[in-house]
Parts: sequence; C-alpha cells; structure tokens
Amino acid sequence: CIRHTQRKGKTFSWVGPMQFPAAAYDAELLNLMSRAFDDACRDAARTDALCDGAAQTMMSLRIMTAVAAGERNAERLRLLALQAIDGRAIASGA
Repeated sequence: CIRHTQRKGKTFSWVGPMQFPAAAYDAELLNLMSRAFDDACRDAARTDALCDGAAQTMMSLRIMTAVAAGERNAERLRLLALQAIDGRAIASGA
C-alpha cells in the first residue's frame, strides 16, 4: 500500500518500508510499485519465505531500482522483488 507523509512542507511517499519524495513518481507509477510490492509480500507469505523488515526493504529497493531502469510490468516487478529475497531465477521474457 502507498502511504504519504508531510515533513517540512514536502510530501513523501512510502512503498513498503521505503520512503522517497512524492514528486519522484506519478500516481500511476506509485500504484504500480505498490501493487507489485503487496503481491510479492503475499506470495512470500504463501511460500514461507522470510518477509521481515529487512526482506521488505530489499524487495522495495529492487522494485525501485527496476522502475528507475524503466521497468513498468507489474508481474516482472513482483518477480524481481521475490528474487531479492529468495534468489529465484527469472526468465528474460517474464
């Protein structure tokens, strides 16, 4: 889920445990990132993968890095997030 906070007159957004300036991404992209993160967390819970604060941070960073590189496919973002915590292989076409 996406959360927003105000600090010193600036808006910050949160995707999972990661905070960044809200102006960095538009609402559509924030929703995509949040959906991928939430789906990855649900999948991790179903597979008994460790999904503690450190794992959530790793997943968030992986999503943000992929988005910064131009990735816009929600399924691929979800898979990349899971790869960050369990090392799964991802097909290049996923």
